[in-house]
This record gives sequence, C-alpha cells and structure tokens, in this order.
Amino acid sequence: MLKKIYLCTTAPSKSYKSWSNIPYLLHKNLEKKGYVVENYVMQEVEPFKTVFNLPIRALNKFF
Repeated sequence: MLKKIYLCTTAPSKSYKSWSNIPYLLHKNLEKKGYVVENYVMQEVEPFKTVFNLPIRALNKFF
C-alpha cells in the first residue's frame, strides 16, 4: 500500500536552503522511510502573520 504524506511548508522542502533545513531534512527522512511526500508551499500573508506572531513574541519577552 502506498503511503502518501502532504507536507505543508513556507519554502520548498526539496530545497536545501529552506528555512533552517527542517523541511528539507523532514522530507528526505520521510522518503527514506518509504513515504511518498507531496509538498505544498504556502505563502505567509503579512498582516495575518503579524497578528498571530505578536502574542507569542510578547510572551517570549515576558518570560
């Protein structure tokens, strides 16, 4: 049976230069385990990115 995983990232996961190499390494390791990996690159929308990251940044500064 074919096992397929949909990997959603903000950079192409086959690119070694993707953010901190985490998507790249995850993609490669899943393929080694026998999964077929389908990568969906999702672009961040700036106003929403700021709104969702603001509380996390505030908590990081507080603690």
